[in-house]
Amino acid sequence: RRQRQMCIRDSSTMPPTATDPTAIAVDEIKVSANPWLFLVGQPIEIETTLVRPRITLKQDKDGQWTTFELPKGEGKFELPVDIDVTVNLQEAQISVLPYGAPRPLEVEADGRVSYQYLRQNDSQTVGYDLDIALEASQITAKGETNITTGESETAIQIDRLNLPQLASLFPKSPVTIQGGTLEGDVKASLPGWQQVEALQTLGQLELSQLQARIDQVKDPLKADFKLNLAGQKLIIERGQLALGPLRTDVQGAIDWKEGYNLTLKTNAVEAKALTNTVNVKLPVKVDGKVKAQLQVRGPLANPQIQGRLENVGTVTVDRVVMEGFRTDFRADLDKFTVQQLRVQPQTGGNIQGKAQANWKLRDLLTPAKAKTWRWQIIPVQAQLTGAIATMPLLAAYNLCLLYTSPSPRD
Repeated sequence: RRQRQMCIRDSSTMPPTATDPTAIAVDEIKVSANPWLFLVGQPIEIETTLVRPRITLKQDKDGQWTTFELPKGEGKFELPVDIDVTVNLQEAQISVLPYGAPRPLEVEADGRVSYQYLRQNDSQTVGYDLDIALEASQITAKGETNITTGESETAIQIDRLNLPQLASLFPKSPVTIQGGTLEGDVKASLPGWQQVEALQTLGQLELSQLQARIDQVKDPLKADFKLNLAGQKLIIERGQLALGPLRTDVQGAIDWKEGYNLTLKTNAVEAKALTNTVNVKLPVKVDGKVKAQLQVRGPLANPQIQGRLENVGTVTVDRVVMEGFRTDFRADLDKFTVQQLRVQPQTGGNIQGKAQANWKLRDLLTPAKAKTWRWQIIPVQAQLTGAIATMPLLAAYNLCLLYTSPSPRD
């Protein structure tokens, strides 16, 4: 049995200042080390135990959490000896208060964090085995990551993660999480930083009773998902979305390397109820039911959507009754294209058309551009052709054509 030397016991505090509200306090710090291992070619072992450490973090209006900065060295990180450091946490408490949040998020943690540095192959490895309590939620995380290469093995178990509590870290978000929990058991393996597409996962996740309020949308978004992780795929075993009267079933899978392979089908929904829900005012009155089917393909960073929107029964636009209405469209982060529009008025004839809108959804991914993005000013180019029965259309508006024969020539 190895005898550890240089044992130290102490306590420590770092109070907040006028310019930095960060506060740290530790009831007891125990440090022990065995430097003699260096003489036999082994890493120097250092073990530290922090008893009841408490950290308070407050975000300022500029989004900054602390002005404290670790000293930065010059050149490549190197130590003159190999080391093996273990930090034990006992009853750790972290209080996080985002700017504008009504109350702080309280986190408790117990467990172990380790760090190993080996000069021979310039290796730095971080390990962790933690039990984390987030108010009513429990998370267990265990794993190891080689900081130099990125090779990682991780196992995470989530027991009823309360999503509104987690979302409280982002009080200025346009989406407010009002309810929902996440549970699961996931294992992940990454071969290296340069091989993210080779990530391997195994496990299950279940998102239950998510309810989110979106700015400018009347009804909350609701979601329930059961997900399986297998290798490089996230498989949707069950997926349901609801927004007011709109219900959407989601099936398919997401592959970390190949991208999306999803199918979405909606129920038949009243057009008027849907536009009321998303707070969109149409220039004319629309009555009737429509439904949609979408397919999402393409790489993770640039999804491609192919879809169809069609009527269920007759649809009335202003005073004109449409017997048939169907549009095939495609979309990506840059533009929305109506490939084919077909309209059949009940009174006869047909209308065909195409359209394109450069909606630039990609701008929403950049905070500065997202502030100025407005769907109301999206430019639209459209082309319509067709023939319709004129007289029934005029009759719908109580109009008529008067024909006057020309006077005979003198």
